[in-house]
Amino acid sequence: MARLFLPLYFGLLFTLYLFFIMLHILNTYLYVDVYNIIDADNFSAEVILLNELEKHISEDKQEHLLQLIAERNKVIIEPISKSAIPPNIRNELTSQDVWVDDEFYDYFKVFSGEQYYRMREDESNELIQLTHKLDNYIVLTLVFMVALCCFIWFFNLHRKLRLIEATVVNISEGELFARVPTKSSLRVGRLNSSLNDMAERLERLLSSHRRLTLSLAHEIRSPLFKMHLYIELLSKIIDKSSQEHFSGLEKQIFVMEEMVEELLQYAQMERAELKLEQKSIEVGDFLALNCENFQQECKSKIHLKIESPCNLIADGSLLSRAIRNLVINADKYGKDNIYITVQKQNKNINIFIEDDGQGIKKENSEQVFQPYFRQEVHSDRAGFGLGLSIVKEIVDLHGANILLSNSSYGGAKFTLIFELG
Repeated sequence: MARLFLPLYFGLLFTLYLFFIMLHILNTYLYVDVYNIIDADNFSAEVILLNELEKHISEDKQEHLLQLIAERNKVIIEPISKSAIPPNIRNELTSQDVWVDDEFYDYFKVFSGEQYYRMREDESNELIQLTHKLDNYIVLTLVFMVALCCFIWFFNLHRKLRLIEATVVNISEGELFARVPTKSSLRVGRLNSSLNDMAERLERLLSSHRRLTLSLAHEIRSPLFKMHLYIELLSKIIDKSSQEHFSGLEKQIFVMEEMVEELLQYAQMERAELKLEQKSIEVGDFLALNCENFQQECKSKIHLKIESPCNLIADGSLLSRAIRNLVINADKYGKDNIYITVQKQNKNINIFIEDDGQGIKKENSEQVFQPYFRQEVHSDRAGFGLGLSIVKEIVDLHGANILLSNSSYGGAKFTLIFELG
C-alpha cells in the first residue's frame, strides 16, 4: 500500500514546485512583469531628479548623489560603457532611461552626457540578506504546510484503505465472514458498504453451493450402495457370458464412488472442518506401509527409496491421503513406474513423487492445484480434478510447501517440503 501512496505524495510536492516555476515563467516571459515595471518607474523618478539637478551641482556631487541613491536602494551602482551593454537592452535604453530585468544586472542612463550605469543588489547588505532569509522561510513554510496537510490526508486515507485491503485478503483466504468497518471515520465513500454487500452475497452463494454439493454427494451414496447390492444379486443368477458386462458396470460404480468421495473430501477441506492430530511419524516405516496399500490400487509399480531416515511431526491420516492422491495421479498419467524418494536436506524433509509419463504441460503447471482443473480426460479414472487441490490444502494445513517440476524419468515430479520441528 505504501508503494501506492509514496509516489502520489512526492508527485504532489513536485507538482507544487513545478507550479511555482511555471508561475514565474508566465509572469516574466509570457506576460508583462509588473514588478519590474514598478521598480523601473520608481527609479526613473530619481533619474529625472538627477537630470534636473545636473546644471546646479558639480560632478563630484553627482557621484555622491549616485552613491547615496545606491546606499538607500541597497544596490551597487557602477559606470559602464554603452558597448558593454547587451544589444537588446541598449535598444530599450534609447527610448527610456531605466531598464529593470530579471537577470543579474539592471541598467540606466543619466545626465546630459548620457552616462550609462548598471546596478545590482548589494548582497552584503544586512537587510537584503534578511529579506532573502525571510523569502526562503516563507517558501519553506508554505511547502511544509502543504506537505503536512497532504501527509495527514494521505495517512488517513492510507489507514482506511489498509482496512479494506486486509478484509479483501481475508476473504481471498477463505474467511468469507470478514467485513470492513463502516463507521464514518473509516469509510472511503461507498466502497466499504459495497464491499460488504459483495462479501455477503459471495458468502451466501458459496454456502449454497457447498450445501448443494454435500447434499448431492450424500444422496448419491445411497443409490450407489443399492446398485452394488443389485449387481451382487444379479451376478449369481446370470450366465457367464454376461458376467463381463456386469463386471464393467461394477467398475464404473466404483469410479462414481471414488468421485463422490473426492467431492466430499474437498468440501470438508473448504469448510475448514479438519483439525490436525499431529504426532511423530517415522517417515520410512510410514511410507512403506502405505505403499503396500497404494500398490493394490495402481497398475504401475511403486519404487520406494529412503535416502535419509527421519521423523516428521504430522497428521498421519491426512499425510497418507495427500501422498495417495499424488500416487494415484502418477499412476493415472504415468506409464509403468512410480518413484517415491525421501531425503533429509538441512532442516527440511523432502518427499519426491515422480512418474515416467509425459509430464504436465508448462502452460498448465500453475493451474494443476486449482479446483476442478483437469489436464485431460482419462478413461480409467474419472474425477472432478480435485485430487491435487486436496493435496495443496493438506500441505498448507501442515505449514509445508509443494513444488511441481519435471522428473528425470520423463514425467512430473511433485516435491513435498516439510520443516523439521
